[in-house]
Order: sequence, then structure tokens, then C-alpha cells
Amino acid sequence: MGYIYGPVVSRRLGMSLGIDVVPLKTCPFNCIYCQLASSSKKITKRKEYVSAEQILDEFRKFPSQNAVYEWITFSGSGEPTLNIDLGNMIREIKKISSKKVCVITNSLFLKMEEVRHDLLEADLVMPSLDAVSQDIFERINRPFEGVTAEEIIEGLVKFRMEFFNRIWLEIMLVKGINDTDREVEKFAYAISRIKPDKIHLNTVVRPPIEKNVLPVDRFTLIKIADKLGKNVNVIGNLPKIPELGYGEISSAGLLSLLESHPATLDEISVSFGVSVQDAARIVEELIKIRKIKIKRFENKQYYIFGS
Repeated sequence: MGYIYGPVVSRRLGMSLGIDVVPLKTCPFNCIYCQLASSSKKITKRKEYVSAEQILDEFRKFPSQNAVYEWITFSGSGEPTLNIDLGNMIREIKKISSKKVCVITNSLFLKMEEVRHDLLEADLVMPSLDAVSQDIFERINRPFEGVTAEEIIEGLVKFRMEFFNRIWLEIMLVKGINDTDREVEKFAYAISRIKPDKIHLNTVVRPPIEKNVLPVDRFTLIKIADKLGKNVNVIGNLPKIPELGYGEISSAGLLSLLESHPATLDEISVSFGVSVQDAARIVEELIKIRKIKIKRFENKQYYIFGS
């Protein structure tokens, strides 16, 4: 599979072209809400999982170069800051594209000076903070042994002091775990230390691998947002984006997208700039040969990579 996918429809960014710079589940966490896979193997070693040359070569040749999208996003199937060549990738992408660059990270490696330096030329960094209490952090993120929630917060504080572009902090709430009054109070204090430009209050939307991981209802999200201070956005439904793209969909392209990003039929249609009927045709073909499967979550039908 390739390293670049989409453009995908993002609830936070609109249309975004994704870049995946580590193999599936190359991550120091095993979050209970992860939509890709569950793994007890947690990775903390930074190395060149994919070279900048490979990424740039594929980026130049990628068929959706003329598609309508605003952001190029380093995210995907693992933790992008584990790739030691990330800083070089960001710099080179910005030389050949006028699009804005975003990096989505679980925040763990922001404690490292070299990682903070790698991110300096990004236009936007969207780090996560899912818990402040250590017991809840371990329950939700299931981190590498010895990692603490406090070191993540300290890394975010240091990053804010050095990074002068936008930081949008994401808090992913899971019903009955990190949505308590006690944890919300701790989130508010952590936010006052981190000083992000925005806080994105999110919940489980796409089907997680783990069972019994449930979303927080919108009324509760709004109540929690009111307690977290200014610049808090409750992330809602997907934006309404017209079917604008390069107007072509292939089995390989769809598999590349779904490997990193489970999607509904409407999302597939918009991402590739094709009709729902054309998207459904490719989906049905891939289901027949067991390359993708259906998973239902919260009254929606998602298509997921794998048999």
C-alpha cells in the first residue's frame, strides 16, 4: 500500500490529504478507542520507517494533486513523530506545495527537544490529551510501561513555548471513563498550563476495535465544554463539502484510504470526487474479494480495511 491517501473528509480540517509515515500501529499507545487495530506491542524507538525521498516521490506522483483540499496532514496508522525524518518531510513538502501542513500526534514525544524541533515548520499541530489522572490515562491510552500523563502535559507546555503557529488540542472523551466532573476539572487546569489556541472536544465517532467503548452524548459534551474555558469547540458532524476531487476511484486508492481511515460511503464519494454509485461499485467489488468489510457503529455503516 502507498503512504499517501485521500483527500479525506475531516470533521476538524475539511478536506485533507493524508500522509502515513509509519507502519500500522507503530505507536507507544494502544488506545481503547483506536479504529485501526488492537496491539499489545508498543513502539517507542524513533527511526526512518519511511524515508523523506519515498514520501516526496509518491507525493509528486499522487493522482489527487489537483483535488480540492486545504491541508496536508501527517497522521494515519500510527504515531508520525516516531519517524525520525518527519522534520525533513515537512520542510520539503512545503517547498513543493502551497497547501498548509498539519501534524496529528498523541503528544508523548513532545517531551523530546528533537521532536519539538521537527514540528516547528508545521502550520498546525493537533496534539491529544485524553486524561490527566494517571489511572484514567492508563485505562484509555494503555501506554508503554512507565509513561505518565504528567510528562505528556509537560511536553505540551514546552512545545507551546517554542511553537508559534497554531496548536489545537484534542480531548477524546469516552463515556463513563474520562467524562467525570473530577477529570474535567483536571483538564481545565492542564489547559491553563498548555495554552493551546483551540481545544477540540471530541468523542468516539468511528467504530473502535475494542468493544463497549461508547461516545459521550452531545448535550454532555456541550456542558463539559462550558467548564473548560474559552476557545473550546465541540466537534460535530462532517462538514458539507461538494463532490470536488479528481473524479476517479480505483481499488488500490480506496484500499490505501481505508487502511488508515475507515469511512462511510458518502465520505468515500466526497474524498474521491465521484458519485455515490461509482463509490458503491468499487466497495462491492472489494467486499466480494474480502479486501474490506462492513462495520456498523452508532447507526452508521463504515467500510474497514481487512477481511
